[in-house]
Amino acid sequence: MKGRQNSTAMAVSLIALEESKYSLRVVLLLHANGPTTFYDLVRRIPTSQGTIVRCLRVLESAGLITSRKEERGRHRRLYRLTDSGDFVANRPPTAWSEPVRNP
Repeated sequence: MKGRQNSTAMAVSLIALEESKYSLRVVLLLHANGPTTFYDLVRRIPTSQGTIVRCLRVLESAGLITSRKEERGRHRRLYRLTDSGDFVANRPPTAWSEPVRNP
């Protein structure tokens, strides 16, 4: 039983690490491009929509990004960095500073 608990804890840790890598990619992309829609993030970061959604929730709750609905034309949500997010973007860990895809 204890071996299974350790395996589960390790799996959860690996998932969190993987998602934090994508969270940093979101921060770097927003830093480079300014306010960006969810669909642009999905198109430019090679992972699932679910991972991007989880990253956005974590980043917003941590105060690194904000979001607002754009009322003109199609209703879509724009994500932008806060001052704290800008600070993180200017000091990325070198191991996670992989480039994101260009359109």
